[in-house]
Amino acid sequence: MVTEHTVWQPRWLTHPNGALGLASMTIVVADVSEAAGRFARFFGRAAKPSPSGQSVALDRGRVELVGADAFARMLPQIPLPSVPFMGTYSIRVRSLSAIKTILAGAGIATSSLGADLLARFPDELGQGAWIFTERGSAG
Repeated sequence: MVTEHTVWQPRWLTHPNGALGLASMTIVVADVSEAAGRFARFFGRAAKPSPSGQSVALDRGRVELVGADAFARMLPQIPLPSVPFMGTYSIRVRSLSAIKTILAGAGIATSSLGADLLARFPDELGQGAWIFTERGSAG
């Protein structure tokens, strides 16, 4: 049986990038209301309106469901390949300056996104982006 301790082993929880956990994930869907209903049933949690669509809060982070138009307004620099599309992964980190340095060393450009840091995926990963945040949740 897989337990929380098995998955979250201390030896795998520290890394120079300072990642602390997944804060949120944005999924672009064709019908936000329909998808929110499915995700709410799956997680056993209510979907609630968010500024750009619907959000399902989890014990560790949240899933954001947005339409293509909302995603394009939020992040016009991220091309939308097709729907459904997992557009962003927001990761809580200890230090934005540390992650910016690490990404620059890997040849990954970053830009400010309010108080957070946006990094588009390298071509090898396809379309999408990481959002790094020092706050409890990004977005």
